Amino acid sequence: MKFRILLFVGLLGGLGQAQAFFDDEAHNQLRLVRERMSSLEATSKRQADTNEQQGREIVDLREQVEAEKLKFKALLSQYETLNNVLNSTQQIIESQHTEHKTYIQDLKAQLVSLGEKVSLGEKRGVAIQELQASLDKIGEQVSFLDVSNKQQTNLVRSLQASSQESSSQMDQAIQQQIKSMISLQGAADSQSAELRSIKGLNEDLTNKLQSLDARMHQFEAALVSEVKKKSHDEQLLIKQQSAEGAALRILIKQQSAEGAALRSRNDKLEKDLLDASEKLEKELSDIKKHQSKFSGLSERIDHVETVTALELKGQIETQKEELNTLRDQNKRLSDDLQSAEKRQKVFYDGMDASLRNFEAIVAGPSRSAPPADEGGVYELAYAHVKAGSHQDAIGALEEFIKKYPGSPRVANARYEVGNAYFALKDYQGALKSYQLLEEKYPSNPNVPDAMLNMAESQQQLKAVNNAKKTLRRVIEKFPKSKAATQARERLNQ
Repeated sequence: MKFRILLFVGLLGGLGQAQAFFDDEAHNQLRLVRERMSSLEATSKRQADTNEQQGREIVDLREQVEAEKLKFKALLSQYETLNNVLNSTQQIIESQHTEHKTYIQDLKAQLVSLGEKVSLGEKRGVAIQELQASLDKIGEQVSFLDVSNKQQTNLVRSLQASSQESSSQMDQAIQQQIKSMISLQGAADSQSAELRSIKGLNEDLTNKLQSLDARMHQFEAALVSEVKKKSHDEQLLIKQQSAEGAALRILIKQQSAEGAALRSRNDKLEKDLLDASEKLEKELSDIKKHQSKFSGLSERIDHVETVTALELKGQIETQKEELNTLRDQNKRLSDDLQSAEKRQKVFYDGMDASLRNFEAIVAGPSRSAPPADEGGVYELAYAHVKAGSHQDAIGALEEFIKKYPGSPRVANARYEVGNAYFALKDYQGALKSYQLLEEKYPSNPNVPDAMLNMAESQQQLKAVNNAKKTLRRVIEKFPKSKAATQARERLNQ
């Protein structure tokens, strides 16, 4: 029976430890999921900012392409205008050249006619000088026309050369514009491809977030089912414990009845022993009275007396031994009864504490009396944290730290106190709690995050240099942690 009681007590302790481990594990998993969600949200935000910046760059490139297109259209318009001017100039020059040729032909005809007139005017000596003068004038006009024709020809050639040069420059400019447009189009295509890849990454990230959300729902459902299962198991355990308690009470009643029977038997034996002693003393006195009468039988009486005394002494010793044995049994039964009553009291107290803890976890934080055990006090305090009651959480956790300073949960309690102060924007209180955590529990896994919040608290308190020193300490102490990555990002801002 003692083994069953000890086994039952050990089972209760194991259940309490399993419950504490399960709650700590669930808390750590939820904290990791929150960190992962925060990291994914930050990555998504940075990716969205990058997408927005690249979108702006693409818009700028498109605007540059449109501007280059407008410049190209303007150059084409200028080229067409110059080409039209060149064509009209060539037409004018050709018409002037035709007119000059016609005029020269007319002059030649006039020369021929003048020559005829000269041949005819040989006979007329008076008109020779006039004809010679007019011939000189005609020659001057012809030379002037030749010079003018050469100038017109040079002008046409220079215009053609400038036109060709302008045309080549226009061709080079057009080719450069085309190359620039091709490069810009390639850049725009690459940016579009990159944007499509980024959209694909965003879709993948969205899918991952949805998957993570689904996993969170599954985890919450599993947690709810686990809590239900645990509640069912605890109910079954309570029923089993109630049945064992009833059996224990029946056994205690039986032991009490056996103890009462043993005490009654012991009293009866003591009474019989006293009666036998009194009877023996009476017989001895009677023998002594009749000793004088039976002097001849003295030896026989002595022998009988000796034998009787020895037998009676043996019986008395035997009865005393039995009495001592009964007393020892009675004492052991009484001790067992007291021990059973104590264990029963501890058992029911533990059951009450477990029920209060379970009710506090299921129903949320309450202002009932704190449980008697360390795990129950911590769970009740942590229930305020989960409920978002930061001020109540601070009071309950500080009370836990004060009451159980050597508990392994003190480090987590100190971290949650700092978080509660930080949530209430009491940065001085948060800084003090985080510093105590770093000083007393440097190997606790919550220290890197606590140091990040410490730096943020110092930043809010305008202690910028101290905040930078704290971030550098995070990088130095935990170089491969996520907290170190966030510390580097904050220092680079």
